[in-house]
Amino acid sequence: MKREFHAEYEMRQATAEGVNRLAQNTSMVAHARGLLLASLRDTRYHEMARSAWQSIGERELSPRGFDSALQTMRDLGVREPDGGALAAMPAGSWLLSLPFRLRKPYISRDDAEFHVLDNPIRKEKVFQVPTVAASSWKGSLHATALRWLVPRQAADHGGLFRRRARLVRLFGSEEKSAATFLDSLIAGRLYGTTKRAAEIGEEFTAHLKKEGYLQDNVEGRRGRLEFFSSFFNAVGYEVINPHARDRKVGRNPILFECVPRGTAGRFDLAYVPFGAERAAVAQQAASDFDQCFRYAIVMLTAEGFGAKTSSGFGVADRNFLPTPGSLHLRQRTGVVKIEIASFDVKTAVDSAKLAFAGVEP
Repeated sequence: MKREFHAEYEMRQATAEGVNRLAQNTSMVAHARGLLLASLRDTRYHEMARSAWQSIGERELSPRGFDSALQTMRDLGVREPDGGALAAMPAGSWLLSLPFRLRKPYISRDDAEFHVLDNPIRKEKVFQVPTVAASSWKGSLHATALRWLVPRQAADHGGLFRRRARLVRLFGSEEKSAATFLDSLIAGRLYGTTKRAAEIGEEFTAHLKKEGYLQDNVEGRRGRLEFFSSFFNAVGYEVINPHARDRKVGRNPILFECVPRGTAGRFDLAYVPFGAERAAVAQQAASDFDQCFRYAIVMLTAEGFGAKTSSGFGVADRNFLPTPGSLHLRQRTGVVKIEIASFDVKTAVDSAKLAFAGVEP
């Protein structure tokens, strides 16, 4: 190539035959063809370019092309976290791995501003495989935890503060908007009015300092949880057709790129009990695992992750694991692995209890 990519392949003079020829040109990688097709968005060939990209995805990427990219990532050691790495971590550290199969399609929004589709699925920057970013997993799990923060039954002042402080321990310092919301929520739950929200905020700040989760000379706190990106080997397409209020008919169907139902993925979550007193490590690690496992199951199988979860998207099958999950735990003497054969919370937590006893000093 002698010139810049888009100058080398001038698309402003494109024809219908040229668009079809580009779509079938397998000597050029699919992502490069997608960039060229994106330059036709504001032309009369937009619909043809969109259809061409859809056929490329179905014919070349799902699953063969994505499987090849995922294998390359695995060979480079950037695909999945390794439980053996916990040997370098302090006792009480653990790594939870939960394979899942989508019961409903997963939808997200890519960061790319230049794409032939209006709503492409988010993809890994280099290998261009569909992904759930680590930051997205953190946001989804945190949102689930917040929804379960205030119990429906009567709650006492100290109990709510301890539950809220656990979230700071796991996820890190609260953002200002979240802190304001929780202050009002707890004030309403305890006193029946949000007028004492500021008072709740001051009391909770004092509680965090007492527990050692907040220091006057340190801004913010990092959480004990570490999240990892997940990857998929398939793309599909969903159409949402908004209806006119007067005629009750669809006007402009919207095409969404998605990860289709039935696709397998894996959720990975690591935990490092930094800042815990030596005598409390085992108890805190076991208790935090219990809560995180419950949050993860609710997020995956009930509340969903990604975009449009309120419409039922991004939900995994509760009754099926593509492969057994696992919990790697760093004990005082080494790393042990506990197999997780189902999403049943009681079974998984009971299986892990004995292992956490090995964390005791």
